[in-house]
Amino acid sequence: RSAVSQGGAVRMYSGTVVNCKFVDNEVSGSGGAVYFVSNGDVVNCSFTNYSAVDEGGAVRMYSGTVINVSFSDNKVTRSSSYGGAICISGNANVINCSFTNNSAVSEGGAICFKYGSSGAVINCSFSDNEATGSSGEAGAIYSNGNVDVVNCNFNNNIASVNGGAICISSGTVTNCNFTGNKVTA
Repeated sequence: RSAVSQGGAVRMYSGTVVNCKFVDNEVSGSGGAVYFVSNGDVVNCSFTNYSAVDEGGAVRMYSGTVINVSFSDNKVTRSSSYGGAICISGNANVINCSFTNNSAVSEGGAICFKYGSSGAVINCSFSDNEATGSSGEAGAIYSNGNVDVVNCNFNNNIASVNGGAICISSGTVTNCNFTGNKVTA
């Protein structure tokens, strides 16, 4: 295990991470496994059992694309923490990914689009993710910007305040399936 302020395994300004397996890293700041200062792409990877204190239990990025990636058992732990698996602060697309048992205290048990960021989440599955702090919003996807969610499945995600599965400011939700998601407040 490593303990640094950004990127428990990899920190880079911009670039691509391809065909990698990340297991059991942690960070005292943001990006439990990978922290992109600027633009980044993550392709054909898996992230299991990651922990960050602030943002992005597995990946923290400004902009980029995440394709064919599995995220399981990742978390952010501070009372105002965001994106159990991924935290995005620019424009990004997340495509053909799976999110299982990820958690955030505040916003986005799986994915958090912060600071008015935007993007799309396409052909993804979300199961058993949670945002369960006293202000927990969006068990799966949170955005205070514009996000389109297309062809995704949401099963048994939980939030304590708003959006058992999704809580977004604007965007579209198209051709998605929702089963057993809930708000506990």
